[in-house]
Amino acid sequence: MVIHTLKKIWFFAFVFTIFGLLALVPLDKYQKSYMKEFHKIKAKPQQHVDDQIRYVQYIEQGGEPLPNQKIPANTTNRSKKIDSRHRKPYFIRDKHNPNILYPYRG
Repeated sequence: MVIHTLKKIWFFAFVFTIFGLLALVPLDKYQKSYMKEFHKIKAKPQQHVDDQIRYVQYIEQGGEPLPNQKIPANTTNRSKKIDSRHRKPYFIRDKHNPNILYPYRG
């Protein structure tokens, strides 16, 4: 009976010690920077839309287009461009040992 009671006391002391150590962690320092970064990532698409609207308003008011903003003359040429994901590989890995590479022969 006494041993069972001592086990309960040690268990509660251990649990409260763990909670006490967790309470000492400075979450406010990390939480603030985390939330700031989270909101910055979350607002990125809206920021892009706002920048595009501002640019359109600038052009409508008589501003000159930026030199790095080039509009493609023919969109069919862009569709024929080969994407790097769809090109043929240079090497193929061995089935049994992935550290061995063989040249791709088509």
